[in-house]
Amino acid sequence: MEPLTSPFHSESVDNVASQLESDVRSGLSKAEAAARLRLFGLNELKKTGIRSWLSVLLKQFTDFLILILLLAALVSLVIGQAGDAVTILAVIVINGCLGFVQEWRAEHSLEALQDLLAAKSRVVRDGHEQLIEACELVPGDLVRLEIGDRISADIRLTETVNLRVDESALTGESVPVHKNTAAQPVETGLANRACMAWTGASVVNGYRSAADLILLDDNFRTIVAAVEEGRRQFDNIRKFVRYILSAHLGEVVAIFLNIILGGPLILLPVQILWMNLVTDGMTAIALGLEPGEAGRMTRPPHDPGERLPNRQGIWIILGAGTYIALATVGLFYFNLGEGTPADILRAQTIAFTGIIVLEKVNVFNFRSLDHPVHSIGWLSNKWLLLAIAITLGAHACAVYVPFLQTALHTVPLSWQDWSIMFIVALPLFAIMETAKMISKHLAARKPA
Repeated sequence: MEPLTSPFHSESVDNVASQLESDVRSGLSKAEAAARLRLFGLNELKKTGIRSWLSVLLKQFTDFLILILLLAALVSLVIGQAGDAVTILAVIVINGCLGFVQEWRAEHSLEALQDLLAAKSRVVRDGHEQLIEACELVPGDLVRLEIGDRISADIRLTETVNLRVDESALTGESVPVHKNTAAQPVETGLANRACMAWTGASVVNGYRSAADLILLDDNFRTIVAAVEEGRRQFDNIRKFVRYILSAHLGEVVAIFLNIILGGPLILLPVQILWMNLVTDGMTAIALGLEPGEAGRMTRPPHDPGERLPNRQGIWIILGAGTYIALATVGLFYFNLGEGTPADILRAQTIAFTGIIVLEKVNVFNFRSLDHPVHSIGWLSNKWLLLAIAITLGAHACAVYVPFLQTALHTVPLSWQDWSIMFIVALPLFAIMETAKMISKHLAARKPA
């Protein structure tokens, strides 16, 4: 097989087939295809392979925030705060190990998914059409293209019937391009070579434009199930974002208000680290596993240009975050007493614990964006309940276990202290639940 003296697009179909020693009706023989596969190799980009477990582990400790925390641990050690240094390092190690497990599993899951979704191509060999792995395509193969196919190699078209190809990923052209078999001048640009189809483009028809939905089959139930799952995931992303932003806003505003009031530190750096890396993350991830809400298929499609969070979400984040901040500051100053070191330590412990209790109560507000919790079921997301139990249990250890008391600068709290914190947190849940019920009632009264 000799190379062409001019580009494929400028040669006739017969000339291209002759030079490639192929047949435009029967394609290559199986023996010839096997020989060319050995000669040219697989039709795929060279894979870099999975990173070693050591490189994935080390990556967890090169993040900019982690480097800052390592610096903070070093400073704490230099100024004699060995307890803080050990605590920061312990949290960094725990966070790094969790990140390693997640990323290592993701690497293997991605590789398995790539194998599962390996592209296929229909080729004609020995006059018979067959389905092969796209990586087994060789020069001279006769490929059949149908609507919905993703093109897996650069192809010189030999026969077309109203063929249109979406090349937007390659050229930026949003309108599908008409294709034909006529040879074109040598100087024709890549984007205008109508007799060529390029790797990565998709075959479309003048009615299916290319869809953003990849189907396993053409069963309508598959489409419905895919849309349902897509809406569930989109809803859960919005819930996750609203919850985590309202929690962090509460922390920031509480610290800012305390600075304005001129009081002692309301939250210590090591306590903030504990909240962000230990108690917040697990709850937020579990919220992302919330089951799909009933009636999500009756909603109109969301606007693709809608911001995340949207205007309603911003107001909810501001309201919840402000309440968390005010309640935390109120608990702190209510328990500050005369401001002795012992009073300050107890008030800091109550503020530290109170803001975590507020955030755990607040997470129930985001289990549904529109429906009260009782209508979706208190026990429908068991992962969230487990996450809350674990994080509150971990925090109880931070308050009552001696070595954690030393590390996190906490003192034991009475059951009355816990009761007051939960009582202060309940309005945060009650107000938002009441607003959802009123909104749902008003929506039900609207004429259809």
